[in-house]
Amino acid sequence: MSKTRKTVEVVDILWTVNYFLKHSPNTQGAERVAHATLLEMILAKTSNYVGYIYLELKHAGTPQQNLGDESRRFYYINRELRTDYEALTVQKKADGFEY
Repeated sequence: MSKTRKTVEVVDILWTVNYFLKHSPNTQGAERVAHATLLEMILAKTSNYVGYIYLELKHAGTPQQNLGDESRRFYYINRELRTDYEALTVQKKADGFEY
């Protein structure tokens, strides 16, 4: 079996996990923490970690979202990734994702 190596853009992972942590009403906190932990490792190993904030109810996209626990986070975007992150947000909104 041949091995293939693929590269994934850090900004894609960051955007996807940020979206998941905010917009995943049917998941358990432990699942969100696992995603956050993996993201933190990736960001740290690629020198892109700049911290996070806990999301509060005021950040909720819909009233039923329970953002009052520590698994609801938003990871900051460092300067090098910001332009790509913003472009990806525009693309995802065009694809129908609410952010």
